[in-house]
Amino acid sequence: MARKIHIYILLLFVSFLCCDDCGKGARAGFYHPAGSRASESQPYAALGMVFPQKYHAGVDYALECGSDVFAFYGGVIYGIVSGDREWGNAVTIRHEMQSGEIFSFYAHLSEAAAVKGAVIKGGEGIGASGTSGVSSGCHLHFALRRDAEFRSGYTEAHPDKDGYLNPAAFGL
Repeated sequence: MARKIHIYILLLFVSFLCCDDCGKGARAGFYHPAGSRASESQPYAALGMVFPQKYHAGVDYALECGSDVFAFYGGVIYGIVSGDREWGNAVTIRHEMQSGEIFSFYAHLSEAAAVKGAVIKGGEGIGASGTSGVSSGCHLHFALRRDAEFRSGYTEAHPDKDGYLNPAAFGL
């Protein structure tokens, strides 16, 4: 009996180490919007990849088309956009934090699997990655703001000075 318990504990420990959603963020209540194994293709505040004089106001994650996209934290679906020229299909979620309200934005989706006004848990699926809108290939554009004004993927001023929040501050 004791041997079975030890094996069970060992299996739980190994599954925790291998869990896609059990990274630093998940333990703190935040989930990676593209899954923990997604590769960052354009970092937050990067200069020059598309517009040499502008800053990237979010993070792009290279994903296969149709990959699941997850809510980074619990909240309420604030908006759903379909067929926007720049963003394509996108979802915005409003989150209540101890420090106040923030908004997360998920763009270039192939489809949104969310309903406006719905309460959603962190880590819950909200859509699938795609290449809708202005996009050079399948990916997720993820951004955080203090308000819901997601105007452009690039800003003249550093994104921190334009109302954006660095996802790294949330362990992402």
